[in-house]
Amino acid sequence: MNIQAIFSSQSPDYLIPFQPETGDTVKVRLRTRKEDRIQCVLVIDDGQEEKRIPMTADLTLKTDQLFLWYAAEFRLGREPLHYYFEITANDLRADGQGGTANDLRAGGQPAANELRAHGRPAANELRAHGRPGPETVLYYGRRGFFTKTEAREAADDQQTSSEVANQEVANQQQTSSEVANEVANDLRGDERPQVQQTSSEVASDPASDPGGGEHPRPADLFEIIPGLQVPLWPAGCVMYQIFVDRFRNGDRSNDVLTDEYNYCGGNVVRIEDWNQLPAPNDVREFYGGDLQGVMDKLDYLRDLGVQAIYFNPLFVSPSNHKYDTQDYDHVDPHFGRIVRDAGPLLKEGDYRNIHAGRYITRTTDPANLEASDRLLAELIGQAHARGIRVILDGVFNHCGSFHKWMDKEHIYEKAAASRKKRKKTKKGAYISKNSPWHDYFDFLEEDWPDNWHYDGWWGIDTLPKLNYEASEELQEKILAIGKKWVSPPYNADGWRLDVAADLGHSPAFNHDFWQRFRQAVREANPQAVVLAENYCESEKWLRAGDWDTIMNYEGFMDPLTWFLTGMEKHNDQYREDLSRFLTRTGQKTGRLHDLGSEAASQGVRPAVMREAVIVQMTWPGAPTLYYGDEAGLCGFTDPDNRRPFPWGLEDRQMLAFHKDIIALHHHYPCLARGTVYPLAGEEGLIAYGRNILQDKNGLVIVLNNNERAKLVRLPVCSAGFPLTGKAEIIFCSDEKGYDPNPGRFVPILQGKVTLIMPARGAWILRALLQQS
Repeated sequence: MNIQAIFSSQSPDYLIPFQPETGDTVKVRLRTRKEDRIQCVLVIDDGQEEKRIPMTADLTLKTDQLFLWYAAEFRLGREPLHYYFEITANDLRADGQGGTANDLRAGGQPAANELRAHGRPAANELRAHGRPGPETVLYYGRRGFFTKTEAREAADDQQTSSEVANQEVANQQQTSSEVANEVANDLRGDERPQVQQTSSEVASDPASDPGGGEHPRPADLFEIIPGLQVPLWPAGCVMYQIFVDRFRNGDRSNDVLTDEYNYCGGNVVRIEDWNQLPAPNDVREFYGGDLQGVMDKLDYLRDLGVQAIYFNPLFVSPSNHKYDTQDYDHVDPHFGRIVRDAGPLLKEGDYRNIHAGRYITRTTDPANLEASDRLLAELIGQAHARGIRVILDGVFNHCGSFHKWMDKEHIYEKAAASRKKRKKTKKGAYISKNSPWHDYFDFLEEDWPDNWHYDGWWGIDTLPKLNYEASEELQEKILAIGKKWVSPPYNADGWRLDVAADLGHSPAFNHDFWQRFRQAVREANPQAVVLAENYCESEKWLRAGDWDTIMNYEGFMDPLTWFLTGMEKHNDQYREDLSRFLTRTGQKTGRLHDLGSEAASQGVRPAVMREAVIVQMTWPGAPTLYYGDEAGLCGFTDPDNRRPFPWGLEDRQMLAFHKDIIALHHHYPCLARGTVYPLAGEEGLIAYGRNILQDKNGLVIVLNNNERAKLVRLPVCSAGFPLTGKAEIIFCSDEKGYDPNPGRFVPILQGKVTLIMPARGAWILRALLQQS
């Protein structure tokens, strides 16, 4: 029996229907080599008992030249089910391979563990005790082969470790996700530069890497969660992340003015030269990018191939990154429209924002707020007319100290007084213990008025943490905000949730609230997606239906960065902020304050950047561009990664490359919803296929990230290519440049192709069936 021929996955080709409901009849497929003689049983485990269903040949799908599909059908109950395949073969050789095992796999090691699709076993995942022989039974789950004994031992180990972990958590004040995260600072902004990939499936715990010889956990089995429905439009959707202040200035009249107000210890500054690079401490510097600038460039985004915009926060906020929300109900007029503009700027030496009359008018006057909200509705409407969706950034774990609920700067108190509404005004919780918003925060001492003893996220006083457990009213307000912006007249297409795992003070509340939030959003807009930022293990949130998907940093961006550059996501000691990927290709260690701006662009390797983007555009999920990466923008970590978009100064080759690879991504449906078939992997080399069973346009992607050319032999038949015929190289890139239409062919012999891959080379191949 050829073990490498056995394959199944939780993809639409192998799990039908892909998102089953309670009571649905589900079909599960298993692929094997046509000549192999096996007996296969589908084992269903509901946690109490096992059901066993013999699998029979699936006559609804024709066999190809090499493979045969088996299928079993069963009806779903209400509870999540684990299932795995029990395979008995009578013709295994003593070495465990049988037949011509090497016909279906390249030599060397399996593909990089982090870049492996669920369901495809790698060569070192055959973990039966001893060598399989006649009548040997193997178990095939999400991660490959195992024995039942190993699975049971793993279940016992997991239960024990889980009980210990739960006891430890009960004795700690912080959640595990808080412990895992690095302390942020006032200058933070979680735009998460390229290369990113939004996950399209439930992530697995990286600690359970089967390649290291560990026993499989129960989570290594397949799992069906009935009734867990998520919008499917993000799968394969090309997203574009916009940090608004640095994208384009379309309306000079709404620019933040120098000395308009005081923020984080100094007065704000308006940058007059758009192409000026950020200073090491640019938290008070504003370039003037706005929603009108985005509207002016919607055709540019459409022509680039963008299908969704992900905006960093848009709501009223004093910072340029706007992760310290001042008003969730309105778009910041500095991004929107200012129709009433009056009041003084701060005078020299005056740092008190109660005297910042211009800022108070701009950010609290209803006319400005309503006009700005209308502009966002107009932008989303224009984006939708071009086939572009819009996702908003929701920062609900904490707000900003400027927020009217806290009002540390006395801004809203001053605004009410200037409008002669002092008797009607509601004072912020910082100002008065009797504030109606007192319970929205956790005050550590009784010290009013101006009580600065409150809980800030990671101790940061500009980011007061919202105390959800103490206020049902706060919960309802945030749920209402979630519904508002995905409903008419705005019709946003979803939310990206900032530091989603940190919300609340307990895991139980976190899960409960996000389930309610997701339900509220879905009721308002059934196709709105809930996309979470989470750097830690995410399976429990996804499994519970708290979020639809995640920003896939740990499962995609981090390992791909390391594989291609040998660098972390930053350039020296660990912090959560990220450098731009093109800068990482230069492999410099350091940051803006000690290396200077020019160093970020020196020694970079565009060929490595192209390798990364080719993987990004051919891997499952939603490839996400960070604004300006397509134009060759460089930059160290915050704030250098927030350089202004270089309009008129773009790297033309990098821009053309992005347009061509995005166009290829759109052309092949298998890149949006196809199955992944890892084909080969070793140091500096990865290869995988993408395929939809009924579609003959399967693809194979090969990367040689070594300094020298490499001879590669790949079993492309495993990805749906024929045993005999031709493969066309339809896209290639190396250190000399890239070619979107090479027009070159290689023969397929006995299901394999032989390639001489250039250094830093990336190729995409398409099968051409042999003409009769």
